[in-house]
Amino acid sequence: MSSKKNALSRSDEIRAASFFGKHVSKEKAILLFVVTSLISVAPIFLGLRLKSAIPEIITTGLTDLAGNDDSLPRWAFIYMIPGLFFVLNAICHVQLYIHQRLSKLPPAPVRLLGRWIIPVLGFFFCVWAMPRVASQSMPGAFKTACITGIILIYAGGYLFDCKKDAALSFNFKYMSRSETARKGTNDLAGICFMVSGLILIYSVMLMQDIPAVPIIIAVALLIFPFPASYMAYGRKR
Repeated sequence: MSSKKNALSRSDEIRAASFFGKHVSKEKAILLFVVTSLISVAPIFLGLRLKSAIPEIITTGLTDLAGNDDSLPRWAFIYMIPGLFFVLNAICHVQLYIHQRLSKLPPAPVRLLGRWIIPVLGFFFCVWAMPRVASQSMPGAFKTACITGIILIYAGGYLFDCKKDAALSFNFKYMSRSETARKGTNDLAGICFMVSGLILIYSVMLMQDIPAVPIIIAVALLIFPFPASYMAYGRKR
């Protein structure tokens, strides 16, 4: 009786770990780590673009344990703050991966933060703080590109390797009898959406005025999965 109860408890633990531990396939885990890492470090390029306008010493208003002024030098402001979010993001991904392999629940803070909260919060904090410190006013196109890019990346992450009954999933008629077609289309759409979002974000990080070419490429990537899917799967009906 005791062994049966222990087996049941272990079974419940595995199910709970799968749900609350945000289990994903190995391929999706690697892809999300790469993409969220790119989100985390993107503000470094904005900092380099605004470098000449950023003061050499940034006053934080904080003090260390000895009571000394804890202001940041410019290089630390540009590199270390995004770098800190990159490291925290990596820790969360590694924790989730290890606990998934062990079929155990990760620590509560890791479950709460997941794979997205740290890089997204870090990104928006940096793109708010850097222009503010540099006394620069970012145009509406900059803000729109940042928000749109994050939304596209998140949507792409959801689409990649999504389940058949997922709330956001492409299921065209010709996919109804082919799981390969459904998965292939959604995986391709997920990758294209994420790349499109990254193109928008890095365009405004690197350039003051967004040229037409990155926007055209981003839009083309959003459209590409659908004719490609039809050519690969729809014509075989």
